[in-house]
Parts: sequence; structure tokens; C-alpha cells
Amino acid sequence: MAAAVKAFAQRGFKPRALGASHSARKQIKGSSPITSQPRSSDEGNLSNSRTRWLVDTHLKLRFKLIREAGLAHTLAIDEDAIPHAFFALSGAAGLIFAVSANSRRLTGLNPNKSEAIEAHANFVAKLFVP
Repeated sequence: MAAAVKAFAQRGFKPRALGASHSARKQIKGSSPITSQPRSSDEGNLSNSRTRWLVDTHLKLRFKLIREAGLAHTLAIDEDAIPHAFFALSGAAGLIFAVSANSRRLTGLNPNKSEAIEAHANFVAKLFVP
């Protein structure tokens, strides 16, 4: 991960952009059952105190960092498409772990191995900050 951050810095990315990249990696690594408890995909559909805490404590900051990092410019999209890009890329971060049995059968890749987690984190981070 340090090599990727160094590469971003060498390309002249500002710390805010690096923060978004680092945030993306943390989110991806947190999606893996190896590094955290499995999460229910339905949890985000509940409007309760836990959802409010999750959004206010974690997601708002990530969304702000990604918006400030120039995601619209990076992806060549309109500013009003950022919410769609945020959730599309966030889904890309965790889907491989949510369907790990499919991944193993289809591709032979076990996404729960530490090397696969690191590779996936780096890949999705490059989608945010190429």
C-alpha cells in the first residue's frame, strides 16, 4: 500500500486525493471477512440510529473526500453523477467478498486471501485515483 501512495504522490496528487485513495483501501479491506465481521447488504436500507451513526461517522467523510479529490474530473463525469459513481465504486469494493464462493468457482481466485485483498484494494483505489 505504501508503494501505491508513493506512486500517487510522485504523480503530483494532492493530500486530499491521497486521503480518498487511502479511505478507499480501508473500506475495501474492511469488506473482507478476514478483516471484519460480515455485513448484511440490507443494513443500509434501514432508517435507524445505527444507519444515522454509520452515515454521519464514516460515509459522509468518505463521500466528501472523494468529491473534493476531483472524482468527477478523474472519471470525466458531471458533478451530479458523483453519488452514482460513489456507490458504484463502493459496491465494487465489497462485492467480491460478498460473493466469494462465486469468485472462487468462476475465476479460481479466493478473495479472502491477504494477497487478493491487497490486490483488490489497490485495483479499486486506482479507479478512484488513477
